[in-house]
Amino acid sequence: LFVISGYGSFSGDEILVHQLIKESKNVVPFPVTPNCQDYTTLDNDKMSVKFKNYGSQTEFIATALIEKVNINSAYIAVGLNLNRIMSGASEVVCKKSGSQTFVEHYYNDGLNPIYLDDTNRTIGINKASVTASGNYLTCRFYRDNSNSNSRYLNINTEALFVLFAYGSLSGQNLAKHSIVKESKNVVPFTVTSNDTFQSYILGDYTIKWIERTDEIDFVFTTRVTLSNNLWTSFALSNDPIMGDDNAIVCKIVNSNIIVEHYYNSGKFRPNLLNELEPSIGLTNVNCELNSGNFTCSLSRKKVQPDILNYFDTRYKYYLLFAQGPTDDNGLMASHVANKVSSPVSFDFGGVSLPIVTKPTIIQIPTFVTQTTNLPTTLASTPGFFSKGDFSLFWSNEGDMTNFIFITKNIGNSLNIYSSFAFSKDSNMGDDDVVSCRINSQNVAIVERLYNMGQSTPSLLYSKNPQIGLSNILVSYSNGILNCSFSRIKSNSSVANYFDLQNDKFYVLFARGTASDSGINQHTVREQGTQLFDFNVGGTQTTTTSNRVRKPMTPVIAAGGFSSGDYKLSWNETTYYTIYSGGEGASSAKAKSLRLKRQATGADKYLAYGLSLDKSM
Repeated sequence: LFVISGYGSFSGDEILVHQLIKESKNVVPFPVTPNCQDYTTLDNDKMSVKFKNYGSQTEFIATALIEKVNINSAYIAVGLNLNRIMSGASEVVCKKSGSQTFVEHYYNDGLNPIYLDDTNRTIGINKASVTASGNYLTCRFYRDNSNSNSRYLNINTEALFVLFAYGSLSGQNLAKHSIVKESKNVVPFTVTSNDTFQSYILGDYTIKWIERTDEIDFVFTTRVTLSNNLWTSFALSNDPIMGDDNAIVCKIVNSNIIVEHYYNSGKFRPNLLNELEPSIGLTNVNCELNSGNFTCSLSRKKVQPDILNYFDTRYKYYLLFAQGPTDDNGLMASHVANKVSSPVSFDFGGVSLPIVTKPTIIQIPTFVTQTTNLPTTLASTPGFFSKGDFSLFWSNEGDMTNFIFITKNIGNSLNIYSSFAFSKDSNMGDDDVVSCRINSQNVAIVERLYNMGQSTPSLLYSKNPQIGLSNILVSYSNGILNCSFSRIKSNSSVANYFDLQNDKFYVLFARGTASDSGINQHTVREQGTQLFDFNVGGTQTTTTSNRVRKPMTPVIAAGGFSSGDYKLSWNETTYYTIYSGGEGASSAKAKSLRLKRQATGADKYLAYGLSLDKSM
């Protein structure tokens, strides 16, 4: 699902047109997780505390909506106590006085706040910051879990309540709080990390990372031969192949350090995630070149749902590395051979979600890559139908059906199309069609069509040629056209939008030449003789297996074999080889056997075996 939010006015019971509306640019994952113990809301999200216990330290991020106080002369305080009262509490107080900010450790002597240690006002506190955004004040800090000071409360050994307050400043002194809230129960501070970096080394590249509350800290080192006008990068990817990657690039340009956040769509120069904010999502950046080792350390926000192609680190990713030179303007030249990728994926912390279920939205490319890069996989048990040069795979995901459509022997890479249709019978006419074509400019176009019969199909919905489709990806390689997408199962408001939720359909295939304006008369067509229920995966028969079913992926190789009375062909995918075969038509013996069986209705079987030699 995408998330959409807006606000506006209303008149009586009528909601008027919104004044402002915003949408997440990516699908937002809603993973099922255990009850979250590292988040405490104290006032309906107006006051909240997030924390993560690393064993020796606990990281806190506290945010408050300042409603009754001037935010430029205000404080927020996060307190810990053995009871649900302010008296005796140990408080970390975050102050904002004009442009100045301070984070200090207090102790409530009764209701009188005093410094926990007069000689060290920041005792037990490090890596602290205070920021304001509108009327929200946020304080981030690390607190040592224990200290020899007798008033210092131990997070690991004592049962503590959390208190949160804000109020105004009088100079640098704390006025009485305006709002105070307490957790209703003792808050468990479960140790969730051992505060050690994970690391991975591959060739000239070393990367280390550690999970924080809402960020991942990275330390990235590259052995380089240049000392100026150079770039190096690491990228998060759904596979070990370059393309559809979220990359962080570290540069030295005219002796200046530059760190930027990119999206790499394929074999071309990557694009900034945000042109106005090149380092969006990155903080605490520090880079240095020392004895041929270029090291960059940085913090990367885990999630930025409003930024297109900002990868969510709750999923697993492969790591891709590359480096190369730049010009004097910082424009990156090709890495040439200086690229490597990890053979395995990594869990960067938080909720670990597998790669194959990652919902990605891929825009239709303005080019078709001449490569064997594959479309997205089908994550659940797939359905499958193949005839001639056409293969169709599908799987279900909520109100969507995911499709991978493969056409072999399609010929040229330009001015071609291939299509499949849902039909109420096995004849052409009254069909809901999906057409995948490549025009003369090497642009991939996927459209929904309606075929009335013996004429060129028309758009199913002229206002939106891709009505109901998303996650579209098209690729062409060595005469094989791959087209994958997700389709909303039903839409009763659109005429001739066939309902895959409740109805069964035949499948028809066709391919031929195309022009920039549309498709031409097909040159090859195939039709199925079986009704398919697209809510059911597999081959419409029930099997029992204790294996973990691997996802069905597109065809990466194909072959065939014919010998005497028999023929066999196969399509190879990442996890499966799909065979189809039958009796050949080359021998009189085969024809005689077929005629005999047709006359007598005799049962038959065909068997194919793989052998290390030519003997049974």
